[in-house]
Amino acid sequence: MNGTENKIEIFAPFGAAYELMKKILFQPFDFRKWCVIAFAAFISGAWGGGLHFGSWGRRAKWDFSAASYQSVAGGFSGEHFPPWAIPLIIVGVVIALLIILVLGWLSARGRFIFMDCVVKNRAAIAAPWEEFRREGNSFFVFSFAVGFGVAALMAIFFLLIALAFYPFAGSQFFHGPRAVFIFIIALLALVWIAFSIFSCVVINLMLPVMYRRRCRAIEAFLDVSKLVLARPGP
Repeated sequence: MNGTENKIEIFAPFGAAYELMKKILFQPFDFRKWCVIAFAAFISGAWGGGLHFGSWGRRAKWDFSAASYQSVAGGFSGEHFPPWAIPLIIVGVVIALLIILVLGWLSARGRFIFMDCVVKNRAAIAAPWEEFRREGNSFFVFSFAVGFGVAALMAIFFLLIALAFYPFAGSQFFHGPRAVFIFIIALLALVWIAFSIFSCVVINLMLPVMYRRRCRAIEAFLDVSKLVLARPGP
């Protein structure tokens, strides 16, 4: 980013970052500045694991302890499932999705606000909010697309698990050897691990590239992907 030399440092930036942190927070100490930067960090998702889409999938817990399909479906029979519950569930799902989208949008915009506070050593919210509107919205759309793709992959993954290990599903939809499904699940798990590491590195490196070049998310993604694939070790 700073020149033509393709040099990747891992430990050297820590010292520079520590000195910059002391300068921003303690030279001089300004309580108002602390509060503004803390608020910028909060809306960017730096606290609590972030407000990005990936965190929602990691927090989910799945229970496959049901003995059979009948035991699962029995709890949703007409006797115990009132008609008004279906519209209520739909409304609840829509509201939850809207909340997730709003939090994701705020997080995308907030990441550039927090980065601007650190880079320019200033406590500002409104100015970087307007200045990096295009970059923040582009990163939000990109994150939404990635989140949608991850959700689709997770759905396929759990469907394959159901087909491989649930007798009712396997007998209805698949009559081949279970080993084939186990192999596919193991292969998808390896692909998922590689994709998670790659996407984590790329997405975190995309942000400073977008901030420095004032480019859109897809351009930063392609540039960082080329760098990572060219030098995967460092």
